[in-house]
Amino acid sequence: MKTLKQFCEEIEYPTKNELHHLLTNVYRENLYKALYATSTLAHIKFKVLNMSIVGSEAKGTAKPDSDLDIAVTIPKLGERISALDFSETYHATFHSNEDMPHWKDKRIDFQFFYQNDPTFQKYNKIEL
Repeated sequence: MKTLKQFCEEIEYPTKNELHHLLTNVYRENLYKALYATSTLAHIKFKVLNMSIVGSEAKGTAKPDSDLDIAVTIPKLGERISALDFSETYHATFHSNEDMPHWKDKRIDFQFFYQNDPTFQKYNKIEL
């Protein structure tokens, strides 16, 4: 079995800057739709604190057609909205999988987590 280091050396991942650009510029309208749908002032607080690769890529079980799961760490948007709810609201702004962010023919699945989320601490991750 390959080590994580060997696995990462074989795969080219998008950089944190490329992903940030996708999220906040290319798909900005979707991001703002989700922010406005969940909180009237969330767009003022929104800031990307960190991004990591999670899911099958981080576990080493990805297949050629697997999407690329990106954990986006953000400050808490408010007491009434969970990070999971925000992720689901963001995904709902896309009409189909083809509309979702892509990088080099791989679908990017942004998942949002609040800073210091204990659930996220348990994830396998590749820091970008």
